Amino acid sequence: MRDHYVGVLFGEDPTLLRRDDPERALDLGRAAVAHVMEAAMAEWRRPGSRCAGFLLVGLRDLRAGAGWGVIDALGRPKAPWFALARASQPVALLMTDEGLNGLALHLVNDGAHQVTGRVQVEVYSAEHCTDQGQRVVTVPPRSGVALVAEDLFDGFRDLTYAYRFGPRSAELVVARLIGESGDVLATGRFLPDGPRRPLRGELGLQAILQPVDEQSW
Repeated sequence: MRDHYVGVLFGEDPTLLRRDDPERALDLGRAAVAHVMEAAMAEWRRPGSRCAGFLLVGLRDLRAGAGWGVIDALGRPKAPWFALARASQPVALLMTDEGLNGLALHLVNDGAHQVTGRVQVEVYSAEHCTDQGQRVVTVPPRSGVALVAEDLFDGFRDLTYAYRFGPRSAELVVARLIGESGDVLATGRFLPDGPRRPLRGELGLQAILQPVDEQSW
């Protein structure tokens, strides 16, 4: 099952990948499971869904090795744990690809009080932010609100890359629900045309280690 989604999402042959690059095969396998579980949660939690919940086969693996749990046998969270945590927040911003109908934003509020703020959508190329739109929203308690991301912009936007008028213009769409105080209450991210991207050997990331005190860094 995992191999199937590695092929669908990343366009790779898992059998050949395990032979030629086992480390990348493991990375893509973990990413595929996390991606599918987060996408399923978004579909189930959206306001228009008739799903009333889901059953997790196992919380924790019973022994070391591949298992159904989202926590391994040593009690450490596995990749799907973080995906489910993002998609299960009491106040969440979930995104689903509706094809020609655009990119849907689902604002979910499981709390007892309404949430008022603004939705901000940013469109990124491989280098920088290229476009931005926003709208004021109110999400009732224990309810949800659905928006179309393209409606936050002036003019036509193919954020799901469904129309395919020329090359893909966006590499990433980021949506945030920002409260009245300016705090970010929820964040969602969407990769147009799926997570399949060319492998880049060097991203140019750097890290600096700095002392906090005499014992901590």
